[in-house]
Amino acid sequence: MRFRKAAFYSAASLLLPTFISVLSLSSFVLADDSSKLSHKLSLRLSGGLGFVTVGDINTSFKGWARTLPSRTTTDTELRAMLIDCWSMTWEAELRFDLSRQFALGLALSNSFHQTKISNFPLYDPASNDTTPVGAFASDASVDVRSPIRISAYYTLPLSQKTNLLFGMGIGYYSGKIQEALDLEYFAGWHRSAWQTEWVSALGFHGGVSFEYLLSKRFSLILNAQLRRTVLTNFPATMNLDTNMVPSTFYFDESGILYLARWDEDGPMGPGTQEFYVWTTEPLGRVGGMFGARSQGKAVLDLSGLSFTFGIRIALF
Repeated sequence: MRFRKAAFYSAASLLLPTFISVLSLSSFVLADDSSKLSHKLSLRLSGGLGFVTVGDINTSFKGWARTLPSRTTTDTELRAMLIDCWSMTWEAELRFDLSRQFALGLALSNSFHQTKISNFPLYDPASNDTTPVGAFASDASVDVRSPIRISAYYTLPLSQKTNLLFGMGIGYYSGKIQEALDLEYFAGWHRSAWQTEWVSALGFHGGVSFEYLLSKRFSLILNAQLRRTVLTNFPATMNLDTNMVPSTFYFDESGILYLARWDEDGPMGPGTQEFYVWTTEPLGRVGGMFGARSQGKAVLDLSGLSFTFGIRIALF
């Protein structure tokens, strides 16, 4: 709770003074034009469909998918491992019109939470026996707090009732990820569990909106927006227990979360991609007997797009 309050105050101390300063300066510069506006402050409420890239946690599952299909009855379970990228989204924004063409907005969007639990049997690809010889289970989740975003808008009038708006801005994002994985195959096993702390970063967005005026106070808005936001350098803790010949080891570690790829002796062969926690990134293979190579610090990629529809209400 202490960390959440600190993150919120950090975001507020960074974004709110910027918004107020730009608003004050712009209001002074455009004072003559803005005085002609009947309503300067408005509220936009919108909702729709959003896409989030997600990043390395799905990259890891795709790595498993390259090594497990021959040991399963179907690849349906493998596709079901991936964190869902599409979800419903909403946004509430206060907009201050500086003039008939320019405006500033301060918005709060929905949080993003996705959990995916998978569990399916594994079979021996060298045998026609339908008796399972192992099982694969995973429980992964992504959590992202509601971002605070500042936007600047330019309005291009199309007719008396329609406008085209172009917008861009910055936002403050916070997220964390975690995963528990349990693999059993014949007499061997591979079990790992890790979780990260919250990490924050600034992101950028831009988009275009179509506005239809219903009256002086109400208008309908159709919006499409692109977003570029990447979270990385996650502090994390991990417990790993592996007994898959020729790799046998156990450790508890605290450090930074990395994504690694097995070139040779992976838990299920070459191509397996999974997460490890190290204090410093290793060079080359991990240890003398393992075949894992670091692919860099783990990334939670919040980049994506959204399509929303809503209403704008002029307040005063």
